[in-house]
Amino acid sequence: MDPGVKGFLVVQQLPDDPQPILYRVTLEKQVDGSESLYWAYVGPVKGTNEMPTES
Repeated sequence: MDPGVKGFLVVQQLPDDPQPILYRVTLEKQVDGSESLYWAYVGPVKGTNEMPTES
């Protein structure tokens, strides 16, 4: 796989928290040549058709 943004992950934190959270998933090449997946907080999911903006 090539490094860069690979997709997005939506996480439902707790059963009593109705608002899921969106994370951006990236693959980054390390100095030693290995590759690691990272996820960065983007924001809460505010409905089925809306994408939160990064701050």
